[in-house]
Amino acid sequence: MTYTLFGPLAAAVAAVAVAAVAVAAPAGLIAAVAGLALIGSFASVASAALADVDPREAATLTFVVAASGVSAFGIGAAFWSLLAGGALLLVLRRAT
Repeated sequence: MTYTLFGPLAAAVAAVAVAAVAVAAPAGLIAAVAGLALIGSFASVASAALADVDPREAATLTFVVAASGVSAFGIGAAFWSLLAGGALLLVLRRAT
C-alpha cells in the first residue's frame, strides 16, 4: 500500500531531477550519450545485415546512402537508399 501511494511520487521527483540535469547539460552531451547507448544496437544490426556474403554490397550501399542524407526532388535519403540498395541487389543477382 505504501508503494502505491508513494511510488508515483518518488518517480515524479526522480523525473524532475533527471530533467533538471538534462536541461543543465551542455548542448551536445545528451546527443553523445544517446549515440553511445545505441552503439550496441547498431553493431548487432550491422553484423546481422552483413553476415550473408551475397547481399553484403547492397546492404552496405543502402546504409551509406541513408547515412549520407542525400535528398533529391524533395525525397529523402531513406527512399534513395532503398532504391540504390535494391537496384544493386537486382544487378548482382542477375550477374550470377
